[in-house]
Amino acid sequence: MPVDQLASPMTAVHRGLGLSLLVASLIVPALFLFGTRAAVPGEFFAVWFALIAVLVGYCVFASTFADRVDDHGDHLWVRRGKVEHRVDMDDIAYVEAGHNTKPRRVTLHLKAAGPLGDRIVFLPRLNPVGPNATALDLERRVGSARNPG
Repeated sequence: MPVDQLASPMTAVHRGLGLSLLVASLIVPALFLFGTRAAVPGEFFAVWFALIAVLVGYCVFASTFADRVDDHGDHLWVRRGKVEHRVDMDDIAYVEAGHNTKPRRVTLHLKAAGPLGDRIVFLPRLNPVGPNATALDLERRVGSARNPG
């Protein structure tokens, strides 16, 4: 059976973009502060601090996404960082699809915590219109694994 990759390759882009913006937001103000002799207003620090807080939050949020989710039919093979884990369909309690969230994501709630925790979150392949086909298929298969026959 051919392996189907469920997770979008955009996961790496989200992580890289967040980290790049975070590094830039730390370096550019430092260069500005140390490169000029003019007084810096206090509002500059407030805006800069808010920007750093938002970017750190985004980086933490993006680090929870699975890098790769491969569908092998009766189980999923999930990788996040250096950790890989096999998840059988009957080990998934339910599937949650974030249709109104940006970026769209699919959350697999597991019956028991494993090496990746009790939830696996990934960005599905792009489906700009309508409900996510990946999430609907996983919901159907998890339901049939839970209630065979």
